[in-house]
Amino acid sequence: MKKLHRYFYTSMSIVTVKGKRDFNPPGLILLVLLLSCFFLTGTCWSDSNPSMPSPDVTARTLQLEGTQLQLKGDVQGAVLKYRQSLGLKPNKKLENIVLFLEQRLDHSVKKILFDGKLEDQWLELSASGGNYSEFAQIKNNALVVDVPEGNSWGKTGIRSRNELFTFPDKNKAEAIKLTFDIDVKESSDFVYAVIPGNWDGNLEWRSHFIRLQANKNKDGKTVTLSLIIRKSEKMKAIVNIEQIARLNVIIRSDNIVEVTDKNDSNVLQAIISGNENVYKYGYKISALTHANESNLPAKLMLKKISLEKVKYIKQTDTSILSNITGKTILFDGKLMGHQWIRYKESRDDYDKTVRLADGALLVDVPEDSGYANVGIESSHPLIWLDAFGEGSEREVVFDFLPDETTGFAIALSYRDNHFIVKWVKDSACDTALLQIYVSENLGLIGNWNSSYTPVWEQKLTAKAPSRVKLALTPEGVHLSGDNLPEHLQYWKFLKANAGYKIYAYSFPLLPDKAVKMALKQISLHKNKLVPAAQIEAVENVEPLPVKTFFDGSKVQDWTFTPWQIYKEPVTACHLDEKGFSVFDVPTDTPLDGCDIHTTEPLITIDERIDTTSYKVTAEFDAKTTKNFQVVITPHTRSKWNKYYEACYVQLFQNKHSENIFSLNCGGNKNYWQRTVSDEWLTSEWDGKLTILIEKEWLQAQIGNGQAIRIAHTSPSNIYIYVVALDYRYADTKTAFMLKSISGQWQAPEGMKTVDRWFYIDTSDFNPEQFIKDLASDLPYPNAPILEGEYDEK
Repeated sequence: MKKLHRYFYTSMSIVTVKGKRDFNPPGLILLVLLLSCFFLTGTCWSDSNPSMPSPDVTARTLQLEGTQLQLKGDVQGAVLKYRQSLGLKPNKKLENIVLFLEQRLDHSVKKILFDGKLEDQWLELSASGGNYSEFAQIKNNALVVDVPEGNSWGKTGIRSRNELFTFPDKNKAEAIKLTFDIDVKESSDFVYAVIPGNWDGNLEWRSHFIRLQANKNKDGKTVTLSLIIRKSEKMKAIVNIEQIARLNVIIRSDNIVEVTDKNDSNVLQAIISGNENVYKYGYKISALTHANESNLPAKLMLKKISLEKVKYIKQTDTSILSNITGKTILFDGKLMGHQWIRYKESRDDYDKTVRLADGALLVDVPEDSGYANVGIESSHPLIWLDAFGEGSEREVVFDFLPDETTGFAIALSYRDNHFIVKWVKDSACDTALLQIYVSENLGLIGNWNSSYTPVWEQKLTAKAPSRVKLALTPEGVHLSGDNLPEHLQYWKFLKANAGYKIYAYSFPLLPDKAVKMALKQISLHKNKLVPAAQIEAVENVEPLPVKTFFDGSKVQDWTFTPWQIYKEPVTACHLDEKGFSVFDVPTDTPLDGCDIHTTEPLITIDERIDTTSYKVTAEFDAKTTKNFQVVITPHTRSKWNKYYEACYVQLFQNKHSENIFSLNCGGNKNYWQRTVSDEWLTSEWDGKLTILIEKEWLQAQIGNGQAIRIAHTSPSNIYIYVVALDYRYADTKTAFMLKSISGQWQAPEGMKTVDRWFYIDTSDFNPEQFIKDLASDLPYPNAPILEGEYDEK
């Protein structure tokens, strides 16, 4: 009987798409029948009948539910069930079937989820004063809800019976686009909610993952939209009521959520943050009325809900090393995404003074708003000065709408050091003032209550520039633009391989004055990239000595701290004549992991640092190393990050499987990271990591690839630690093989043989050889020996 049971489901497991069985071509049906038979007879049912639910039993139940949905034509729902089953119990046969079905779904057209009929996949929704039977009806191919006043929040509508989609694959530039069509004349206050499949769709506030709320304003012409993620309001906007006739909620694989209107214009956006696993759920949808305030009336006439899988263009990661010149759009006037965050030094609410419309960031700050500095800042450095040798040039270009702009400041920032260009209009005099500041404060740079004075300024006509360009060169920042004079300004924080954030914000003539700014675009133009010139050694001058701190012959000089193992890993840490290696460490390894270190300082930094730098080179096995952590610190192991003086250099993989190279000296304010491409890491990396220690700067570089330079004052004594990354820093297992560590003072330009002795360690100093080198450096044969005497040789 059980075999017959299996054969029955095998024969009925036919792929269906768009609600009907697809029996053509015959080869396709045969393939699916064979795969389904193989899967079902092997894994779906067993002869046991457990009384207590277990992961195995739950997985089988989900497989059966998926098969039943597949027979009904709901392939999307079937895939969701199969994926949930695989999450509980891996099954290679089932995985192959799911991949096959997903390929069919990828080529399917837009799916109509609701078109004015409830059918089987929609359930009634009534909560918090709502009542479906009294306030809702299906009429004229639409859901019509009319909740009178006096009914609390009046939540009345529909909710999907089953999950309708999964979160898009994080490794693909894909998004789920949900489209809601309404009659705006018959709609006033409502909510669209995306809810995890294991939560109650009735209780949308408690259960929602993404929530879009719309409430008609008292003027009857506009609507306030709010985008909420996990009960946290991320953004609000006031739009014309006609715009919401169609609203699209776009859920992107890079955790960005966009809301666009009937014209596909972006009106709201947010980032899904946190560590929640968004991939483990299927998601349901609820659509309902929701009063603006308790006991007020609410209406909704919902005509259609549709779902579509769409592609999107990823924002360019400018931290990836590239020698290609050309233009990169950093801000397009539409999407802030992961690269931009809000900047506000004003008394007014950000959403009341800023909106994204007509392809621009529009800022309109009223009077009595304090400094009224409102705009955007990059969330991380967007400019990296790779190949910043003599003759190189990069331009950061800001495009404005002049008629909508009365005052702005744009800034390039290295930590708390800012290069600021400020333009403000004086309507009373029909003039404008253009100023450049080099400041540690972005806001207090006016002529009021401030100790900052501009390093350059000039009066101009009142016409705002449509374009401002800041060209970054080794000589300084070159300012130019429409209706602007040109000026070159030196800035000491322009350094090769350093990273810079960008700011653009409104700036009034005086505090509490109204100001407007319309920013259309920010772009980066790599006009000319020239690698920095290498210092050439003087002929016949011996290089400075290289000291080997660690290799297979010096294992005994290092202290090895093994794992404090809670669970036995496949392979843990090894220290032997081959080097120091860590592989396949489980993610639940405790924080105090394995490392190697010395009990005495390895490097002494003294007066030599005034004229040159010291380079530490760690060499890993490039074929087997995927991630690492090297720490330099002035302290012993028990206090290695005392006063936040340690510097951490890391290579790790994040949750999107991207390779991240980072340098952190002194906590979050001095943390920098760059993305390393898989192709470069696997084919071009030579396994070397170099750390260049300068008097006021420190640079880390992976091979001849990405480098990060940060401001950092070198300590006098340096310990080195090589540490396995703990689970907080990586989503992949640790894998590295350290072969050697060495150090060397770098020869300054023009160093002669006699100069070389200044950079030799005291322990290696040879007085006799120094005298010989000194003598050979004197201008013989006519050099004066004593006053009035000359050498006769």
